[in-house]
Amino acid sequence: MPHMILKFTKSIIKGLEKGAQSSFATIKENLDYKHLGMLCLYLGIIFSFFQINAAITEDIQWSGRFNPYTTFQIHLSDLMFLLTIIFYGLHTLTNSKRIFLTTGNNQSRIMIAGIFLFVLISYFFSINKGVTFFWIVQFLKLLIVYLIIINRLISEKKLIMLILWCLSLQVGIAVVQFIAQGSIGLGILGESHLGPTVLNTAKIDLAGTQIIRPYGTLSHANILGGLLSIGFLLSGYLYLTGQLTKRLMYTFGMIFGIGLILSFSRSAWLATLVSIIIFLAFRRFKIPYTSIRNSMLSLLGIIFISHLTGILNLVLTRLNIINGSGILSDPSVTTRLEQIKTSFSTMIHHPFGVGLGNYTNAAGKFSPENLMPWEFEPAHNVFLLIGTELGVTAMLALIICLALALWRLFETVKQTQGKYRCFPLYFVIIMLSHLFILCSLDHYFYTNYSATIFLMAILGILTNYLINLEDSGVSLG
Repeated sequence: MPHMILKFTKSIIKGLEKGAQSSFATIKENLDYKHLGMLCLYLGIIFSFFQINAAITEDIQWSGRFNPYTTFQIHLSDLMFLLTIIFYGLHTLTNSKRIFLTTGNNQSRIMIAGIFLFVLISYFFSINKGVTFFWIVQFLKLLIVYLIIINRLISEKKLIMLILWCLSLQVGIAVVQFIAQGSIGLGILGESHLGPTVLNTAKIDLAGTQIIRPYGTLSHANILGGLLSIGFLLSGYLYLTGQLTKRLMYTFGMIFGIGLILSFSRSAWLATLVSIIIFLAFRRFKIPYTSIRNSMLSLLGIIFISHLTGILNLVLTRLNIINGSGILSDPSVTTRLEQIKTSFSTMIHHPFGVGLGNYTNAAGKFSPENLMPWEFEPAHNVFLLIGTELGVTAMLALIICLALALWRLFETVKQTQGKYRCFPLYFVIIMLSHLFILCSLDHYFYTNYSATIFLMAILGILTNYLINLEDSGVSLG
């Protein structure tokens, strides 16, 4: 009997060895340079949702306080994206007869060249060339991520699904934070230190009670809300184009809806509401495209101008007075009004900009009020930041380009037949208007690493959808 057991055991071990050898052979066969590049890209996107980084140059200002906006940092995602480039390059050199690299369609090339030109020019007008140099390096990193995505190392659907699952994880963490009313011990993953008594934690005042707004592993609740609002659109688009089951779409919708509510991000709420209205105008109410275009551009213009002139902030302030200590009680309203004044004052004195990344360096000089150390924060408007740092011309050029892009997309959709060819155009129009609102009311798509990587992924997806339409015969010229 022992002999039989020994023999049986040996046969099992031999079978396991044979199975292991076969498995390793399969893994080795599949894990070529291309698959390694894809794996690194997946990891790069996943890690971008976590604040895992190391400061290369620390900028200490404001009576010894750390300035995150002028400090150069290297993130774990940067390493993954670098490995993606290396493996994709090795795959191209060893498996392809020619090197294939696209920089997008003509419109995207012009936008890239224009932005890059203004970024370089800003260096020569910079009030702190060291900060601008490191921000230019950061800009190049983002450009590389965009180029990786439009070269389709992974499909748009796989990239969107990866983003949706990452956002779902963020909501799960945020729900636990909201219940605990504080951090939950994920500091190793970049979780911020949160709590009702912790300084600079985003809170709402509800009936005299301070309630923290959850962050997930991002650096602010507004960022969480903004990204979730875009995730809501992405899941809806996949469902409408038959790439997502109804059950999964409802699951994502419920998850992101909960996260949006808990984030208490008014800009994300507004952008989501406007996007839903635009979609209903396209598909449910069958409103003529010209009417949708005129109404949408007017609404976006009103939101933009009302924020730029401070009218929106004054309205919110008035609502605060009416509601007393209600949900809208937020001292950031008056702070944002001061930031608008600071931006305009800076642009008057520096029409060619103060240099990329230098808003906080200039804020102390041009602010209408004496700022406390914790009040040195970029203006909550990406367009104002661009005008302040890259110059008035850069700001106006970007606004005009976005308006022209939306106008051209509407002209294209009027000439396009078939809902499955129209859906990508609807999606691009709605997504651009959504991003426009978020960028008009906050700065994270300009200043925050996680949000900027997310933005590059979205812009890459939009570019690829437009290229697909051109390849199928839809003229975007």
